[in-house]
Amino acid sequence: MLPQLAPTASSKWSLNAIVEKTPTHPATETLREVHRQLNELRQHVLSPLSNTQQYQKLQATVAGVLGTQEVSRGVLQIDSIDIQPAQINREHVQHIIHVVTLFASHLRRRLSPLTEYKRLFRERFEDREVNLAFALHEEQGVPFPVKGNIKSPLLEGLYFGGMSASGDANEKLDQALQNLLVRRLFDLQGASGPIHITEQDLVEASVATSPSGAFTEGLFAHVEVLHGALAQDDSPMIELRGIAGSNGLELLTRFCHLCPELDAAVQNHQSVLDDQRDAQAIYAEIIHHPQDRLLNVLRRPRLGTYELVFAGTSDLPREQQIWIDDLSIKLVDGHFELRDRRSGRRVIPRLSSAHNYSSNQLGMYQFLATLQDDGSALLAFKWPQALENLPYLPRVELSRCILSRARWILQKADIASLNKASVELDIGSWRTTRKMPRFVTWDIADNRLPIDLDNIASVGLLLDEIIKLDTAILYECPALNAPLEAGLGAVRNQEWIVPLTIQKPIDDQRADELWPGSSTALTARQQLHAEGLILSSTDNYMYLRIYTGCGYADSVLREYIGPVMLEEQANGNIDHWFVVRYQDSFEHLRLRFCGHDQAALLVAMGKRSYNVHARTACYGGYLQMIMFPNYSATVGFLACVSANNCFVRIPGICSSF
Repeated sequence: MLPQLAPTASSKWSLNAIVEKTPTHPATETLREVHRQLNELRQHVLSPLSNTQQYQKLQATVAGVLGTQEVSRGVLQIDSIDIQPAQINREHVQHIIHVVTLFASHLRRRLSPLTEYKRLFRERFEDREVNLAFALHEEQGVPFPVKGNIKSPLLEGLYFGGMSASGDANEKLDQALQNLLVRRLFDLQGASGPIHITEQDLVEASVATSPSGAFTEGLFAHVEVLHGALAQDDSPMIELRGIAGSNGLELLTRFCHLCPELDAAVQNHQSVLDDQRDAQAIYAEIIHHPQDRLLNVLRRPRLGTYELVFAGTSDLPREQQIWIDDLSIKLVDGHFELRDRRSGRRVIPRLSSAHNYSSNQLGMYQFLATLQDDGSALLAFKWPQALENLPYLPRVELSRCILSRARWILQKADIASLNKASVELDIGSWRTTRKMPRFVTWDIADNRLPIDLDNIASVGLLLDEIIKLDTAILYECPALNAPLEAGLGAVRNQEWIVPLTIQKPIDDQRADELWPGSSTALTARQQLHAEGLILSSTDNYMYLRIYTGCGYADSVLREYIGPVMLEEQANGNIDHWFVVRYQDSFEHLRLRFCGHDQAALLVAMGKRSYNVHARTACYGGYLQMIMFPNYSATVGFLACVSANNCFVRIPGICSSF
């Protein structure tokens, strides 16, 4: 539940909207004063004078409402931007694009987090189109993300052979690069120099793949342009810090409200994407409010006509909002596809922000945000697993681009010796023994803490963080070491965010092929729950797969399934029946029964009373689906399993095998 004045992630700055919507009243005077002081602070951010006084004044105003103790628990974070002239060399940009293309063509792609979920979804819903809310329901559907390692207890411990000799393309890419790295590391013979990989090395060692198929429609390259000792002939070294994204704007949108020029550039890039997009599909920006304190990260300009709203607020008209209840989902050719049930058009979610949606978020939000990366490459350099625990690994360069910085693993004894060297003021000897440069970084996720190993206070800061750890990994810091090695003073390195687009052909027939009749919306919600054909069985045994959550299983058996089965047993249509609980892939019940002949069993399953009971349970939310698959493959299984081991006794239901 969100109030009408809840802040929005898109369009106007949220505090501006609240001030505009709130009538003048004594109770709102403090809010308006905070608003005024924020604007004043932003106006002075480019001033050469200190902003400390304005910041302290704003803090005192907020503390007057919340209390000093409450304010002291957190940090008042204010986004600002310092506009400075910067020269962008187009040759450097072309070099970055070239390296990114090499990266996408020859390096391993990590598996998508949707890979396992697709398998479970296929087993649960097969090729059917279902409501999105129903599909991800914790009890009735297949919740996302997949928790734990789901295995089949009947297959556990059995060996089915390894991968085929040929392997897939991804495995070949990985093996080729790892072999190349091992050879180059061996060639160093213990030296600390970097490993240089050329384009020709990759061509000879790897099986190249098409980079256009590695991403959705765009990406961003996060690079650092390094001058100093690493530069050659006015050509800087490039450190590739990351390649990710679905449209290339994720790291830029949060600052658009601070800089009109940046906002115009983002909108221009968005227009390029719009020209390449499928005109028959709806590209909807995800609007979700995980925590109010994260709205500075989620804030972004309006980049499209539609917004996909889940536990958030949108100021667009209802016809331009897409809610979860408006969506259906289907697995087509190994990819999830959403459809707007009102218009029948395909919906493609987008999240143009840098929010880490995979950490401690609602499953529906994680799923929608993960969909935009489905089928795209998650590229990352990775050392072979056998080398990851070496105490030292050198820098890896590809075409004058740093793919991996040199790194050192400090064991507990190394940390203790660093602490001792710090006390004895002999850190220089400790650093020389390990051949470390002066500047290193200690990394946590994408955060880097620079450390000056010649500064006792900086080393003390590092020790405060790692003294109780078993291991700590330090990385070289080329941005600080390169100017030092060149004997230069202050050198202005540059950090670039380069949005890129992927040229892909658009298939005009795609929507009609994937979604027959997509021009018309579904007429009723119940239509999405149609289970398809019921297949007949061989022999006198049949079974039903009953999908229901563990909390509803007993109620479904006692109130809906049991009465029908007992009635059919009394009428002589079936001889005996029992229930087996399954937990392989997805929890469900197996209702097994035996009759005199196949015709009698079909009569029993075709009874109107059974259908009425099933529909009642389904509409009541207890029953998800009943499947009637072919039973011939399980006849032998029944002949060798003891009834006492597979029979489940439910209070109020008496049956025997």
